Amino acid sequence: PKTICAKPHRPAYGSDGDYFSKPSAEDIFEGIYNVMHEVSPSDYPKLR
Repeated sequence: PKTICAKPHRPAYGSDGDYFSKPSAEDIFEGIYNVMHEVSPSDYPKLR
């Protein structure tokens, strides 16, 4: 299992807090893809 957490910081108020406090779609995709790469490196090559 992989836990994807928000980055440590003091969250902003209002709608800015939603953008800066939550993991982005790219962070979630990279986390899932890295787990898949660990399971099957030939099917899921490294992203970078």
